[in-house]
Amino acid sequence: MFSIEKAEDEILAGDDALTEWVKGFGQYLFLKPDAETLESMAQVSKWVARDTMTLRQ
Repeated sequence: MFSIEKAEDEILAGDDALTEWVKGFGQYLFLKPDAETLESMAQVSKWVARDTMTLRQ
């Protein structure tokens, strides 16, 4: 499983067990997004921002 660099930055800003774990293994887990990934992330962000979903209770 991988995540993006931004997630690593947020985790490393903390001071807990996860932060310490990431310091040891982060170089294997967090990837720099390529152009295709950035475009996909932009599309997802636009979809979320539309807020057209209605939650049912």
